[in-house]
Parts: sequence; C-alpha cells; structure tokens
Amino acid sequence: MVRQYSSSSTDKCAPKSPAIQKLEVNTTGYSYFLETPISTTQRLCEDRVTYLNKSQYYGLTLDFNSQDRIIKCSVVKSVIVLTFREEKPMDEERRAWEFWHGRQHSYKQRILDIDTKNCQGVLPQNIEEVSFNAVAVKWNPMEGPVRVNIAVHCLSTDFSNQKGVKGIPLHVQIDTYEQSTKENHLVHRGYCQIKAFCDKGAERKTRDEERRKAAKGKPEEFGTVAAPPSAKSKGRKKQEEAAFHEACERSEFYSMVDTATPPVFFNPLHESSEFIHKSLSLGVIPSQDEEISSLPTSLELPDSCDDFYNPPPAKRARVDSTNNVKDLPKVLLYVRERHETVYTALMLDVPSLSGLLRSIEQKYSIAPSKVKNFYKKSRKGILVRMDDNIVRHFSHETTFIMEMNPISDDRDFEIILTEIDPVIS
Repeated sequence: MVRQYSSSSTDKCAPKSPAIQKLEVNTTGYSYFLETPISTTQRLCEDRVTYLNKSQYYGLTLDFNSQDRIIKCSVVKSVIVLTFREEKPMDEERRAWEFWHGRQHSYKQRILDIDTKNCQGVLPQNIEEVSFNAVAVKWNPMEGPVRVNIAVHCLSTDFSNQKGVKGIPLHVQIDTYEQSTKENHLVHRGYCQIKAFCDKGAERKTRDEERRKAAKGKPEEFGTVAAPPSAKSKGRKKQEEAAFHEACERSEFYSMVDTATPPVFFNPLHESSEFIHKSLSLGVIPSQDEEISSLPTSLELPDSCDDFYNPPPAKRARVDSTNNVKDLPKVLLYVRERHETVYTALMLDVPSLSGLLRSIEQKYSIAPSKVKNFYKKSRKGILVRMDDNIVRHFSHETTFIMEMNPISDDRDFEIILTEIDPVIS
C-alpha cells in the first residue's frame, strides 16, 4: 500500500503517522460515512481521526452518487476490514493479532462485528463474516444509500503489555467490488482513521480536547496584532500550522489511490493464528493444505438481483475436528471444587473429551469408564453435554468449578464443569 513518510525533517506540520496517497477527485461515485463526529484537534496537514468506544455500534453509510458513471452490475459487494494504518511485515501483523486474540476470554471473540438485525437497505442474508476482522455487505447502489452498524472490539493499546504505551493507529477500510464479465473488480477503496477507547472514553477525549483548545484560544487569532514584517510572517506561518479540521458530525472516508494491495484477513486456527493475504476478487476456496476455518466458501458476486436476494447465507468451510484433533496444540485448564481455594492444573495433551477425561484420571483417580455423565455449565446456567467440539474451543488457562457427583452407589460419577472468572487479587 502506498504510504509515504515526509522527507523533510524541518516541517513542523509533518504527519505523525505515514501519509497515504488519496484521490484528488473520486470519479467512482462511491462514498462512505461513519455516523459519528470527527476530532477537531487534528491539523489540516494530518488525516482526520474519529474516536470510537470499544464494542459500541456505530452507523456506517454506504452511498453511490454519480451522474457520469453507469454501473453495469445491479449488486456490488463492499468489504469492511479493520486494519493497521502503518504497513507492517506479515509476520509482525500476525504476531500483533495473535497477541490480541490470546488475551481474549473467548476463542470466538471477533475484532469487527456487524449488527445484522438493525440495517437499512440490507437484508441479513446479504451480510457475510469474511474473517474475524472483516465483514462483507452486498447492496444495490441504484436503490440509494444503505446503512449498517459496526462495532470495534479492540483498542489501539491492546497490542502491548506495557501501560501508558502509545496506541497503534487503526483504519476502518472499505473495498467495493463490481462484477465484470469474468471476475470481480475492485473499483473503490476508502478508509477512516480511528482510535478506540473503553468506558465511554471517546466522549471524554472529545470534551478534554475541546476544553484544551478553548483555553489556548482560537488559532485564527495568531498574527493579527501589529508587529514588524518579520514577526507577521512568523505569525502567519504559525497560523497555518495551527489550522485544524472543522467540526463535522459525520466522519467521511478518504478515497485511496492504491487499490492493488490486497487486505490482510485474520482467522484464528485453533490456538494459533493464520493470516490470509488474498484479494477478494479472486473468489478462491482455500485448499486443504491451507487449513483455514471461518472463511466463506465463495466470494463471488451474483449474476443478478434475483440470484442475490434468494439464496441462504453462505456456509463457512471448517476443518474436520476428528481428523485433525491430534494436530491441535495443548490446552491448560485450571479447576477446583467449590470448597477449595487452590486450583488444580489439567494439561490436555489432546484437546478432546477423551483427553480431558485422561487428565482428570491422572489428578483425581477417576477412570474414564466411570464417568457416565459429563456436562459444561455456562455462566447463564445452561447445562450442555460435553463433547470434542466444546473441549476444542476451550481457551488456554480457563478456570472452572468442578463438581464430581457420585452415582450408582459411588461407583460411577457425574462431572459438571462451570466456567468462572478467576479472582485477581
């Protein structure tokens, strides 16, 4: 992706992060807006920034408005991706997402979510989860703008264990594809720079910046006091450097020049993570060697609106849990009985039900053949029969209360694992 740093070290208004080449004139007709205000403390020489609250849903409008350009296809696909602003080597990106995913309580925790029930102009079956950090929306641009609601579940500071570290800049990037005769064609790419905060921090950040800006005085007042020519010249220069983006209730996306570089899609593979560096225009199904779960089986656009609105949602290709269970990494669980205060570690060499039973046998001397009933109880009190699929999705170092209830005159047992949050002193 074309991202350039300023070559001049004397430019006081040089961007703090890589400058991205933008289209001077957007002739595609596509435009996107996050329905939340921008920060007014960014200088005009820097990209606009939008503050978001973590896990809060925000409206995202996709629009097409062009009198000079005719679209040959009736339906387009817009892929919404959460990406890093600064281009990184693939290994570095993989480590960053692996680090974030490893700190989440649930294996299934997504990075970018979309509310399929509260969309305008888009049916739920026309929304597809491409990866943990991307979703795709199919819509008809000739029927007017559509609106979806998205939420970002990661903070810019989630990629380091150090406190007080500066957050990594993030982008909400949107790639819109049109279908040509033989393949899908990426016609427009837009991005919006964001910073995500927790506990309503976006509103507090905005209020604090407005107070500081008001205390310093309006930047337009620089250079207005009579002074020698040299002082006036310095005042005008200072005034230019202090010029900020005007307040705006909607965050408009920039249009990027580069549409050739494919985005990076993140999908956890068991407890490790893999990245797919692949253009969506290819519409290729991953091979078995790639061992990728959570990817759609097809990324092709429909031939017509009728084909688009009728079929059910796309299914995801998943790795067979029985054939590859031996290849899964080890899982460490912590369990204790209700009367205990110290946990017992259960190491699952194979993350399966049989592996869990063998580990319990080693620590509690209960033979697997003696366990007649094995359940997992959720925090909502739902009792579920334990199986390989549930065990495979246990996160590393998850904590449980374990009940071992004797049945059949103490010869057989019923075991119930209740997941709990560890008490941190």
